[in-house]
Amino acid sequence: MSSNKRYNAKRDKNEPEIVKALTRIGCSVERINEKGVPDLLVGRGGRTFLLEVKDGESSTNKQQDEFFASWKGDTALVVRSPEEAIEAVSGRFRSMQEQYEQWMADEKYKQWMADEK
Repeated sequence: MSSNKRYNAKRDKNEPEIVKALTRIGCSVERINEKGVPDLLVGRGGRTFLLEVKDGESSTNKQQDEFFASWKGDTALVVRSPEEAIEAVSGRFRSMQEQYEQWMADEKYKQWMADEK
């Protein structure tokens, strides 16, 4: 499904350990290689999750913010560790609505929205 071609961007260094942890608990994991789209497509228990992997304190970029704001499908989340990824696919992670509310309060997001007007 996924190719190894990437749009001249690097993957976050914690992604392999996140993929390994998800695979160990029985998830299907595909790397997505499209600009602005979350990094991982994850299947577990009949559900599909989109996970954006971030390393440390890095944040989503404008294209990723646009994707998250417009996504109408099931669960899209930002994860920073194997533990967060497992929580995300186990239903114990913040919901998309909670993340959206956090983004709405974030100054970077507010500035982006102001720039779009």
